[in-house]
Amino acid sequence: SALGGFAAFVESRNGDPLALLERAGIDPRALGAPDMLISFARKGALLENAARELGIPALGLEWALAIPPHFPNAGPMLLLKETTATFGEWVERSMGYWRLQTNAVIPQLAHDREAGVVAIRLSPRWPQPAPRQQMEHILGKIVRLARAALPDGELNPVRVRFRHEEPQ
Repeated sequence: SALGGFAAFVESRNGDPLALLERAGIDPRALGAPDMLISFARKGALLENAARELGIPALGLEWALAIPPHFPNAGPMLLLKETTATFGEWVERSMGYWRLQTNAVIPQLAHDREAGVVAIRLSPRWPQPAPRQQMEHILGKIVRLARAALPDGELNPVRVRFRHEEPQ
C-alpha cells in the first residue's frame, strides 16, 4: 500500500511508473499488491529518481496531495477520529498504528497540553537521514491525515523542519 496512487500520479505527469520501479529495484507487481513489503531504501531511491526524471522538485509533497481524501491505506487511523475526544488523543492513539504504515521510521510524540501543541518527530531507524522526497511524502500524508481527523479540517503546521534545504 506504500505505492498506492503512485502509478496514477506518475502517469498524470507523463512518466512511466513501471520503468521507474524497475530502475529502483522494486518488483512492478507491488503496484497491484498492497500487502507486498517493499524496501524503504528502494522506495526512497524510487522517489528521488522520479523527482529528477520527471522534473518535479517537490514530488513527495505533490504525491501526498494527490492521495484520495479517504486515504486507502490509512483507514484505521481515520476511524480512530470517531472514538477520540480530542486531536491530541487521536494523535496518541494513531501512533499505535504507525508500525502498520512503516517500520523504517520511528515517530516520537511531544504533547504540551498547556500550550495546546502536538509535535511529531520522525527519525529513520538508521543513522543517515532518509531521502528527501520520502520524508516530505510522509510528512505531507501526516498533515493531510491530521486535517481529515479534525472536525473543521483547518490544521496547518506551525513549523516544519527537515535535514535538507527547504522545498520551494
